[in-house]
Amino acid sequence: MKNGTGRVRQVRRVRYQLASGLCLALGSGWLPFTTLAAPVTHEHVRQGDVSIEFTLSGHSNDKEEASEVTAGTDARATLHLRDLRTGQPLTGVHPKAWMALRRSEMVADETTCADKVKGFSSGNLSARADVDFNSSLLVVLNHDKTISVINPQIALSRTKLESMIQLPGVGADWILSQDKSHLYVTMPDQAAVAVINTSTRKIERQIPTGAEGQPRRIALHPNGRHVWVGLDGSTFVGVIDTDTNELKAKVPVGRGLHSMMSTPDRKYMLVTNSEQDSVSIVDTATLKPIREISVGKTPVAVATSQVSGHGYVALLNDTRVAVLDMHKREILSTISIQAGTTVLQMEPEGRFLFALNQLAHAVSVIDTTTNEIVATSPVVKEPDQISFTRQFAYIRGLGSEKVSLIELGELRKGRLVPVEVQIGQSAPEALPDQIGVAAMMVPVPEGHGMMIASAPDKTIYYYMEGMMVPMGTFQTYQRFPRGLLALDRSLTESAPGTYSTTVRLSREGGRFDVPVFIDHPRLVTCLQVTVAPSSEMTLKSAKKQLTIEPLFAEQGLTAGSSTSLQFRVTETESKQPVSGLTDLQVLIFQPPGNWQHRIWARNLGKGFYEVSEQFPREGQYRIMVRVPSKGVKFDSKSQVTVSVSEKSKSSSVVSNTMKRE
Repeated sequence: MKNGTGRVRQVRRVRYQLASGLCLALGSGWLPFTTLAAPVTHEHVRQGDVSIEFTLSGHSNDKEEASEVTAGTDARATLHLRDLRTGQPLTGVHPKAWMALRRSEMVADETTCADKVKGFSSGNLSARADVDFNSSLLVVLNHDKTISVINPQIALSRTKLESMIQLPGVGADWILSQDKSHLYVTMPDQAAVAVINTSTRKIERQIPTGAEGQPRRIALHPNGRHVWVGLDGSTFVGVIDTDTNELKAKVPVGRGLHSMMSTPDRKYMLVTNSEQDSVSIVDTATLKPIREISVGKTPVAVATSQVSGHGYVALLNDTRVAVLDMHKREILSTISIQAGTTVLQMEPEGRFLFALNQLAHAVSVIDTTTNEIVATSPVVKEPDQISFTRQFAYIRGLGSEKVSLIELGELRKGRLVPVEVQIGQSAPEALPDQIGVAAMMVPVPEGHGMMIASAPDKTIYYYMEGMMVPMGTFQTYQRFPRGLLALDRSLTESAPGTYSTTVRLSREGGRFDVPVFIDHPRLVTCLQVTVAPSSEMTLKSAKKQLTIEPLFAEQGLTAGSSTSLQFRVTETESKQPVSGLTDLQVLIFQPPGNWQHRIWARNLGKGFYEVSEQFPREGQYRIMVRVPSKGVKFDSKSQVTVSVSEKSKSSSVVSNTMKRE
């Protein structure tokens, strides 16, 4: 590792610059939003011993009020569940719900409602709901300036890739906004941060951070208003305003590599300065430094405890962990530990602090109520990342293809007994150039397992607790993953018995059935809502049959080059062109599912629409089209098959006309 100090080179085997970015995650949750005065629906039903109250209301970032929520807008869906026998909120359940446009006036009965739940749960493209309240996506930061969005619930052979986002530079670290509407990605080679809208999956903005330093580690302040960016190698950290997505300030700190963590009271941000052996304390209200504390040799990671209120600093080239008194803003004490500590991470309940030591291949656990090490144990070789579920700590090692699991319940009883589980075939160090700072492990939304990305294997492994091997895998489509996160927009318990999520409504208004399913206590029911049509779209009450004709039957399709694919859309009976469609989407995939891409088509006018695609390799590809505003869904029965060659040859089209109701 190159850092510019002899002290760092003393332990050059420790790959601190590539150490885990997990210690930078400063909380998650929903940003406060304005619930508009008039909800779309507020329905209350009883099903057995359960009371279900459903509300669909407006979701806005400003204070303006609206009378209703319209198609194509964001909305807040909320289920209030209560046990009728006890009158108490029904807590700890995991409800699933969907919205399906009603094609007739027939109200869903018990049988048809159960059929809807079964169909929507299957993941088949032909049985997709208009709005899914159970969205949980895997987002992968790749080595080739791309971000993959993978839907693990789609059943389309082995293909799970929903979309691909192209970055201006190589991504290093990332963080979601509190409401999960935006993703902030640091790009050291561009000296910038990319801001991605997670709904449209497009880059909204590129924020320059200046010539000094490289933006790498990134952290979100718990109030959600600011994103902090460490500008490595410089004497600054950047602060981004999440309302305007502009660089609000560059705060002077010490020189070196920077890790950041908010204090429990949210008043200060602690910033490590590796080259100056110090920690800067920054006032988060004024965005000005108020003190710099010398802490010891090469501070590389920082953590804070809600239980003790103290700050903790890992010192790479020192045999101590520094404990900071945040009231006096000075060192309170030190904790003796072996040199080589690179990661500090607090467990979910906030009492035990985990310290990973790459040189000793060990983990030490600090009780923050006493500021003493209560246990130390060997773990996988060169541990560099740690992540938690409710029951276990997961520790990854750079020198091992295994993961160490520590049961938190046993730890609280004073027993630290790691268990190693085989994950993948190759250790991360097999591809040293692809080791980064972003997290490579994320817990599954249900909380009983972990997704673990492996760059050498080009694979994401799904591990379920209690097993000795992974339960399944997801492809990374021949890319080396350098970061992994879960975009969970499923119904989560925001208060006892209250389950909420924010969704993007479909672009078509009308009457919708809302199937609701709970596994325990067993419950299946259908509610009803009405969504007003969007004023920006011309939706005729009587849908006319469409003919979607691909215009590339004689076009030579060549792998590796950008190709324009055009479609003509007409009304089947009148043969008149259908213009003005803003939601025509094209799905292109290669059987059996090794590659997939979804693209919104450009409106060329007079019924013509176009997408641009670059086919990665030769072979046969299948193409489907959907237009939600016209009731057109992806349908494998009306797909187009094309052949792509390495050299320019005419492609054969098996099917060249698609008709939809």
